[in-house]
Amino acid sequence: MIFHFRGSWGSSGSYSISTQPADTYAAIDHLDSGKYSEVDREKLFLIGHSLGGWAAVIAGACDDRVQGVAVYGAISDPRALTFSRKTIADDFVRYLSGIDPHTFAQEWSGLGEDHVPLIQVGMISPRPILIIHAERDKMVPFSQSEALFGYAREPKELCSHPDANHAFTWHRPWLIQKLSDWLKQQI
Repeated sequence: MIFHFRGSWGSSGSYSISTQPADTYAAIDHLDSGKYSEVDREKLFLIGHSLGGWAAVIAGACDDRVQGVAVYGAISDPRALTFSRKTIADDFVRYLSGIDPHTFAQEWSGLGEDHVPLIQVGMISPRPILIIHAERDKMVPFSQSEALFGYAREPKELCSHPDANHAFTWHRPWLIQKLSDWLKQQI
């Protein structure tokens, strides 16, 4: 299942950073509802990119229905990242509904410890976590994944790509292969 957080990429509702973990729980609830016979409810995994990776770690740490978490370009400590108003306006909120650059910046700076994956990632264990990052990521530094890996408990794996950008735009086959191979090992 691929979903977009409320208020993003055409999804209804108003966007808020703090509601992303709740949206992730809602997606898990939907898959775990029993409505879909083709869904093996014992094999639910979360895969998230960037802020979606941030939400996947938080939700995966707190929801035992999740059997493992894979993230790429994930934000692990929002307190260590600052974005200019121009970046927020040009790269973030223009794709979001119900939020302006000022409100986004306020929400970002107001994220507390319950929204810091470094603090929660250890609770994913003994379930596995795969952390993938581009070494030259200009949006979210590679150090975010290095720190996440450092706080994670086994089983854990860190993979990096030396040339990919934040979205792995020109390296999607590599990314898909890494994710697919990891998922096959888990199932």
